[in-house]
Amino acid sequence: MIRGDYRMLHWLELYRRAGGKMNVLAQTASEMHDIFANIRVLAAAGAEAVYHHGTQTDKFWREGRIAHTLDYLKCMRDCGVAVGLGSHQPEVLDYAVQHDWDVDFYVASFYNLSREPRESSIVAGRPQYDKEHYLPEDREAMVGRIRQLNKPALAIKILAAGRHCHSQEQVQEAFRYAFANIRPTDAVVVGLFPKHQDQLGLDLQYAQEAIRAASAGA
Repeated sequence: MIRGDYRMLHWLELYRRAGGKMNVLAQTASEMHDIFANIRVLAAAGAEAVYHHGTQTDKFWREGRIAHTLDYLKCMRDCGVAVGLGSHQPEVLDYAVQHDWDVDFYVASFYNLSREPRESSIVAGRPQYDKEHYLPEDREAMVGRIRQLNKPALAIKILAAGRHCHSQEQVQEAFRYAFANIRPTDAVVVGLFPKHQDQLGLDLQYAQEAIRAASAGA
């Protein structure tokens, strides 16, 4: 998964020129002036799937303009990519299901970062940590909703943006909780900073252990 901004597309192009191969799922870049053009560029760059940025989805919801999201989803469909909808709020996903929106998957945040008006740090150009709240009850509410969705979900923020990373045991427990509470058709998305340790290897290990435990009903 990548942000659909030009910096990420530049790195992706360099990676491919060096012989790298990668399946790309891209998030719309809400700072772009023209999101329709952003979607078309992502499709032309080879993204197999595009999803509507959850913070922007939630902004439309808060402003009573959630129907605006449909035009962007239709653009994705017209571009031939898998269509996704992101949100931090269970009620937004409920609405999409109840109104039979044409999506292939959801991107669901374990934590509701849309309790008060905010822009993501990259869009705003500065951190807004004081507006980010990571409450345990949010996680419980979202996993309950994920299990009721009519399409696969990608669970994000399972590590609470690093707040569940004080120890490897805490990271492992976060993976265990996630896979114990999502469905076999769902997946998780986590960020990496592998400068000081093999985070990719550790995350794969924790995911495999958590999947086995969930399958066994542990």
